[in-house]
Amino acid sequence: MPHSKLTSREAVLKAIQEFDRLGREAFLAKYGFGKKKPTP
Repeated sequence: MPHSKLTSREAVLKAIQEFDRLGREAFLAKYGFGKKKPTP
């Protein structure tokens, strides 16, 4: 769930449930987050 959709306590709890269901890697990949890029 994009953070822009987290507008209520219920939305946050649903996002946490989705994270728990999918797992960290799949959840982050689903929303376009990846590994941190090294800084120069």
